[in-house]
Amino acid sequence: MVKCYACSTTVVDNAEFLAHVRSKHGGNMEKVVYETEEKILTEQEAQQLLQSLGVGVSATVEGIGGGKLRLRITRLRRVADQDVFIDVWDCRGRLYMGKPEEEEWEELGWFSVPKRIFRPEIAEELENLLWQVIEDRGGAINMSGRYYLDKEHIEELNKIIRKGGGE
Repeated sequence: MVKCYACSTTVVDNAEFLAHVRSKHGGNMEKVVYETEEKILTEQEAQQLLQSLGVGVSATVEGIGGGKLRLRITRLRRVADQDVFIDVWDCRGRLYMGKPEEEEWEELGWFSVPKRIFRPEIAEELENLLWQVIEDRGGAINMSGRYYLDKEHIEELNKIIRKGGGE
């Protein structure tokens, strides 16, 4: 299953997703995957905003006169938290939750998760969610990259963690 983050439609696979993008979004994959917002700011406001954007975000700046700048900010759609993602490399996934340098890791099938959230009684449900995130983002365990959790994924993750008595 692949989730379209522009309109929330779920389709069976990447081929159907591509057909969906062509038929419902004019074939513009970039607009389906990314969202762009435009802001008019002073130079100081622009500097503050640019410093706070974090990873996975790009911005273009254009002077428009009168001490103002136009910023066009482009980011992945529906990223709930830039610090919560699955990093896939060499057919292994690791769930990052904001504190990688402080973490100890627990192996969970093809994944590793922070030991602080792991409990054997939630292992299957947690692993299923990790697979779902990768599939929703149109990825696979053999496609290296970062797969960010959306709001629904974060809510489900928190529910699973609470069920296991973690954080």
